[in-house]
Amino acid sequence: MTESLCDTCKQFAKDFAEIDVEESIPRRTIAPNVYKLKESAQNGCALCQIMYQAFCYQISKCNWNETLAIHLSAYKVLRDYRKVVAEGQAPKEPRVWCGIGTDMDRSRWYPLPLVTDENEEKEAGIREWISQNTRSIADLSSAEGVEKAVALANRWIQSCSTSHEKCGMQPAGLDAPKTIPTRLIDVGSKGGAVPPKIVITDSSFEIEYLALSYAWGPGNDFAQTTASNLAEMTKHLPWDDLAKTVQDAVIFTRKLGYRYLWVDALCILQSEGPDDQRHKDDWSYEAARFGQYYENATLTIAASGAISSQQGLFLDRPALDFDPQPVTLNINKISGALHTFKFIQHPLHGS
Repeated sequence: MTESLCDTCKQFAKDFAEIDVEESIPRRTIAPNVYKLKESAQNGCALCQIMYQAFCYQISKCNWNETLAIHLSAYKVLRDYRKVVAEGQAPKEPRVWCGIGTDMDRSRWYPLPLVTDENEEKEAGIREWISQNTRSIADLSSAEGVEKAVALANRWIQSCSTSHEKCGMQPAGLDAPKTIPTRLIDVGSKGGAVPPKIVITDSSFEIEYLALSYAWGPGNDFAQTTASNLAEMTKHLPWDDLAKTVQDAVIFTRKLGYRYLWVDALCILQSEGPDDQRHKDDWSYEAARFGQYYENATLTIAASGAISSQQGLFLDRPALDFDPQPVTLNINKISGALHTFKFIQHPLHGS
């Protein structure tokens, strides 16, 4: 149905309809940037809604750029290479990609999910698979959404520990205990009655811990461990002075049921000046073990959506702005028949 499309997407639909007859490659710039794409989606264009949601998953919002345009392109690919070999046939079907870049030749392209009604039994199977694999998007601005994210993460951890053989493999010949960080954060109790603090580990520590991967961002005006305050940090961390991302990581670690967390700013002695030899020695020792610290962590919390440690883990989920409905487009066959395709939202990230 093209009635729900913006004028530009309607033009793309017309181009797409002739892909068989004219053997063309439909390509159109849909919007000058992702923000204008969002405006079109807000105005009701169903295809722009699907594209916008795709970009929400593929590109971190902090990397959106007003100078990068949004494009659509379609071309035909071999549907079944085995038929070419066995029967000399070359059946093709369209693929549609959305791209972001200064122009179409310098863009990053992402596929849009596409299903066809050419084979009703096949489409029914696809629909069933989609319904089984679609999961809701947690609204992380709410406590309920965070709890859903915790439950999902716990399922991932369980699946990894029970089903992923390589994740638990120890390199051949290495029977020694795993290297763990020199210092860890004891995240304390869920209710906050026991505050988080730094603990010093030793060879007797046989523990599970999480690690945090994040960007410090501009400025370092958040709590850090130094040689001068280490003793105090082993009593309790100054909660209000911790970076927002670190606060969220402590809370998330508690909710997942783990006690220890490794964060570089708090578990490595930071500099107090150019003559701070304890910092230099500690950093030299710890930096050489970064790889082992991340490798031996039960999991790494990656704050990949933030460019600053003050943004936190639980960011806005722009994909929740819309609940895209399937968009039906037709292709005019050379025989005169119509071939119908449906663009759908990503099956692993549906609302």
